[in-house]
Amino acid sequence: MVSELTVKQAFSDILNKSELTDLLSGGLICKESRPTNSTNNDIVINVNFLNQDVIRTGISNINIYSKAFSNGQPDESYLLSIQEKIVSMFEAVNYHFGGFYFEFKQSSMFRELDNSDWYYLNFQMSFQHNNK
Repeated sequence: MVSELTVKQAFSDILNKSELTDLLSGGLICKESRPTNSTNNDIVINVNFLNQDVIRTGISNINIYSKAFSNGQPDESYLLSIQEKIVSMFEAVNYHFGGFYFEFKQSSMFRELDNSDWYYLNFQMSFQHNNK
């Protein structure tokens, strides 16, 4: 049976490679939330929706965190480079992995509410898995 934990693990297995982690300057690829008081460029994977049908479908978020420049502006080129690396990693597995099929949906940039020194780029991916 495919659960939320299975989905997060599939994302982690695809992304937790040195070609991406080396770009995070000490940051981590985390499931569900960032470490408390992290000062690193982290990536957080979470699952917002997972149905209970035979063909399991859902939506997952990948949030890429980056510290703002001293003038308060986001480091858009860094966020874009990480997003492009993630896309290339999914392209490398042809958007299929461990019985899952993934598809990019949308992306948006936000300033972290409780810490204005940080921005994150959120992009959503849909996924499906035949649960038979």
